[in-house]
Amino acid sequence: MPKSRIAICLFNDSIVELNPEELITGKNLSKTNFTGNIANETLLYQRKSELSVPSWVDIVKKFGEFEYEDLKTASSGAILFIKINGRILGCCFGTSVANINRNNIETDFGLGVAFQNMLSNQTKSIESFTLAHNPLTNNRNSTVPTSKQNFNIDTYLENITELSGYFYRNGKRTLIKGKEFYSMPCPNTIEEIVEVCVDVVSKYNLSINDENF
Repeated sequence: MPKSRIAICLFNDSIVELNPEELITGKNLSKTNFTGNIANETLLYQRKSELSVPSWVDIVKKFGEFEYEDLKTASSGAILFIKINGRILGCCFGTSVANINRNNIETDFGLGVAFQNMLSNQTKSIESFTLAHNPLTNNRNSTVPTSKQNFNIDTYLENITELSGYFYRNGKRTLIKGKEFYSMPCPNTIEEIVEVCVDVVSKYNLSINDENF
């Protein structure tokens, strides 16, 4: 079974309180009790499952005998908001990323963390935005880990907007992705999640003070 992933975002430094009106958007969210034993201030929400029929069902029903009830799917999720050294992070599980208020998050947070964590020769893909009269978004992918130089990034004309590659944590190689959110395999305990949150805030601060970022 594939390991669950966690997507982490960092809210702007102007957001200093765990106020749901500033943190979340959309519906199907409800607050639930946090039972973890940590000192950090937290807020926990769950996104309840809703059964729905995927759009592809109407296509396959044209050439096969299917029952709508048998093909319904459900999505669920949870968001843990946690305060780390005065900053608020949103840790998203399942499909809850859609409920984050993106107007209030650092838009390059995931990119900055991946920039610091990714080994220079372990890049899998790069998305960049061309700074020209005709702006373009370019995607470069590699079937095997390679270095950033192999993607022929023109640093004078392009801004990297998304990184995907590998990072070693606790001796294990893991796939990480960074854009607005920082995505990685999910830690198994709340204590490990807190450790990751402390680390990613530190890594983002390194990036925003790094002239190469």
